[in-house]
Amino acid sequence: MKAIDVVLDLVGMTQPEKALRSLDGLRPGGLLVAVAPGRPPGFAECAQAASVRVAPEPFVEPDGHGLTQPAALVDSGRLDQVFPLADAARAETGATR
Repeated sequence: MKAIDVVLDLVGMTQPEKALRSLDGLRPGGLLVAVAPGRPPGFAECAQAASVRVAPEPFVEPDGHGLTQPAALVDSGRLDQVFPLADAARAETGATR
């Protein structure tokens, strides 16, 4: 099923088969954002063949402490809206939680 707009790759080269598998769920034009560094051999070619975009790496440095606040928001249920990628700018305006 190719219905996902964005994938955050949190494993990078620690689990290269998952990095490649993450491309399978992205819709054409979807975006893979690498949080963990490294990509397996042939990754760029697979992404191009799947018509997905890949953010330049590293996008951010892994920071477990920095992810605790967003994780707490998800766990508390305070993140209660889902936006299509085309509406991402609206989600960032502060008009929503």
